[in-house]
Amino acid sequence: MKFLIDVQLPPVLARVMKREGYEVVHVVELEMLTADDVDIKAYALENDYVIISKDEDFATYAMDPENEVKVIWIRTGNCKNNTLISAVIRNLEAAQELIESGSKLVEIAIEQH
Repeated sequence: MKFLIDVQLPPVLARVMKREGYEVVHVVELEMLTADDVDIKAYALENDYVIISKDEDFATYAMDPENEVKVIWIRTGNCKNNTLISAVIRNLEAAQELIESGSKLVEIAIEQH
């Protein structure tokens, strides 16, 4: 499974995921920093990526039966990168399993302390 990380999430998340053995790219690496959601969604669909995003718009796309995009929706406000990265890595395997079993939208909620 390949992952495309949206602009609101830090590029360091992609670097850590790569170190953990995941196939992942951040929109910054694709020079899509200013791309709109529709273009990012189209790129993900054309290249078979699961989008990882904090943007509720992507969750809405994934819930639409007309769209085939798959999304891991990170539900959190602002938090430290370490907290965010730890939560994503800790939950990524379960998220993958849900997507592989047919879910188009998986939420990862990160508690704020």
